[in-house]
Amino acid sequence: MIMSIIEILFIPIFLGFVYEGILRKVAARMQNRVGPPIWQPLLDFIKLLSKESFEVIGSHHFLISFLSILAVASLLVIVFTFPFVSLLNFRWDFILVIYLLVFSTACFILAGFSFPSPYPLIGSTREITLLLAYELPLIIILLFFGMSYYSLLLLPENLIVSFPLFFTAFLLITQAKLGYQPFNIGEAEQEIVAGYLTECSGFELAMFNLAKSLRMFIMISLASILFFNFKNIVAFVLSSLIILFFVILLRVTLARFRIDQGFKFLWLVSIPLILIDLIRAML
Repeated sequence: MIMSIIEILFIPIFLGFVYEGILRKVAARMQNRVGPPIWQPLLDFIKLLSKESFEVIGSHHFLISFLSILAVASLLVIVFTFPFVSLLNFRWDFILVIYLLVFSTACFILAGFSFPSPYPLIGSTREITLLLAYELPLIIILLFFGMSYYSLLLLPENLIVSFPLFFTAFLLITQAKLGYQPFNIGEAEQEIVAGYLTECSGFELAMFNLAKSLRMFIMISLASILFFNFKNIVAFVLSSLIILFFVILLRVTLARFRIDQGFKFLWLVSIPLILIDLIRAML
């Protein structure tokens, strides 16, 4: 049964907030804290929508608002490429996913450069450096899955494969893509407050937070599709929760890297892991 447009838009947004709520709750329990309720990210989003957006002197407020909407819209388009939606029938879905993931991150970076404050500028500069480190291994993984089956369609029967080193590298890339420890370099709270989102408020901050929740849903869903080969929606949710647990575990147990350490780690660890599985697949 083809899902309606409203359902397609609602489910990833809802699950994104749920995943973030689970992350906050489980991380708090691991640190011997009570933590907020699971639905807290949704409440924060609703509250931010009701708040006034402050226009920082010297900033490009209209551009920031436009970028926040673009960041959400580009991620919602990715959802339409998923095999359980199958509305686009687009032959280059993997290329589309790669492009839109980079485009969404670029919206965050450009928003940081739109403020005169040094904190967003430093955060955006750091994020550009980190982007160069994790995008190449992510592109290699996604293109391999598509090209090895002579098709770039995101269909579950085309992705019945399990590469443990690919999976390990994908988890590391996911941490960097989501900005979680040890790769929360662009939003280092101890140094630059909130990085590229420091001066955001109201509607713009709500949209960027929504984009971050959607990005979490998409990265976890991609890992579930690629490595677990789910057969139904229940298996998809269960495998997504397993991946979410690994994301939480890395976030809680690892300390933040410096920008040079993060860059070297992604290149010197994730890329060799990918190359080993590539060689093994070709033999």
